[in-house]
Amino acid sequence: MNFLLWNIRGVGKGEKTMSIRNIVQEKKISFMGLVETKHKRPIRSRMKRMWGNDDFDICEVFASQTNGGGLIATWDKSIFQVANTFTGDRWMLLEGCLSAEMFECCVGVIYGQNDRSERYALLEEIKNRIVSINKRCLLMGDFNTVLHPTERSGTFRCDQSMREFSEWITDLNLIDIPLHGVKFTWRRNESKSKLDRALCCQTLLTKFPNLNLIGLKRSISDHNPLLLSLEDGINWGPKPFRCYDAWFLNPKLKGFLMNE
Repeated sequence: MNFLLWNIRGVGKGEKTMSIRNIVQEKKISFMGLVETKHKRPIRSRMKRMWGNDDFDICEVFASQTNGGGLIATWDKSIFQVANTFTGDRWMLLEGCLSAEMFECCVGVIYGQNDRSERYALLEEIKNRIVSINKRCLLMGDFNTVLHPTERSGTFRCDQSMREFSEWITDLNLIDIPLHGVKFTWRRNESKSKLDRALCCQTLLTKFPNLNLIGLKRSISDHNPLLLSLEDGINWGPKPFRCYDAWFLNPKLKGFLMNE
């Protein structure tokens, strides 16, 4: 099963529709999350052109009146069977089952606020909902912040936003999935940052040990699309090395992972 996450900066028409469709078909996408769509009306009829057929389901969060935000999740309903959807102004959580594996989980698409205090409130809102759902999680999104100083050009120290984001990931016992192919996921002129990422629980990593996250080439947006493959990934090597990010973000997992 392949997941696509992309901050598209306005879903648009024409070129953007074709770019999305090309990736969906070429990479055999089963689940797609689009961020910063800026759409204010239902888009299901147009999504058929992007998806390539009508065998899909969709969840939408519309952009604000100031044209900010907007999220779309689209998935192959024969592969991911959604039982419940939960949405906020800049997030959605889909509770369901990956049918081939009979793996119950919660898949989220998130678009973080630019303002630190507003982003913190957003993450706390999402955390509370995830705790109440109490399912194994896979979260993808543009979080509009970085986790380490090396993920932003010209940054050399950890600030409060990074600490809050790291604590949020730790509180939810999530693992920051290593990204291959690109170092930064957003670029504008000389500015570069890793704003987009995927996070998962340890159970999902154990279930899909060849899981692989790749940054695809930028084209119609200043963000790279992210492709997450659950099955056709690369060999990450010995498990302790593969789970390095889990150790950094949540030291409590270290003993468990070493004895796995």
